[in-house]
Amino acid sequence: MKEFIIFALIVFIGNFIGNFINSYLPPALQAGTLGGVITFTIPVVVIYMLWKWARRRRLAG
Repeated sequence: MKEFIIFALIVFIGNFIGNFINSYLPPALQAGTLGGVITFTIPVVVIYMLWKWARRRRLAG
């Protein structure tokens, strides 16, 4: 359940950041599905990497 809440937060924050990035992209990228996938995937991957890194640091002490 905790993982699901974390995943939902990551998706929500990723979507928010994605929309923010999308507003600065040229209209040709905004219109396409690829633009949406890119702007959604990048923040999610970055947040996931940071979360994994933070967990590793916490486990290491």
